Amino acid sequence: VILRNFVVALPDAADRSETAGYQWGATLAARATAAPDDPIDSLAGTMNSQGFATRRDGDTLEFTRCPYKLAAVDDADMDAICALHHGMTRGYLRTSDPRLTSDEVEAGPGCTATVRRRADSLSH
Repeated sequence: VILRNFVVALPDAADRSETAGYQWGATLAARATAAPDDPIDSLAGTMNSQGFATRRDGDTLEFTRCPYKLAAVDDADMDAICALHHGMTRGYLRTSDPRLTSDEVEAGPGCTATVRRRADSLSH
């Protein structure tokens, strides 16, 4: 409801959603009680706690359930929703391990996000 009424109608809805998601993910990672041994597994667990069904296959996370799709969000609003989740994965990873980031969330029956090393961390 919040995204639909306050964000989606704006011309920069995806950018605003991604920024909000980044802050949300960073906050969730900062609130973690211990530094994760594996930030990708930690992110998967966090996404599960947020209502996703998350499976990991190497560096790819597949979200087989999206709580926003289940909440009957209009298909037209999904770009902003996926941007929110992309921001969330990036913010979580950047806070957990600054060397990691994720590619854009690819929508589908099972949405996916691929984790990779940040380009600026490859030389370190």
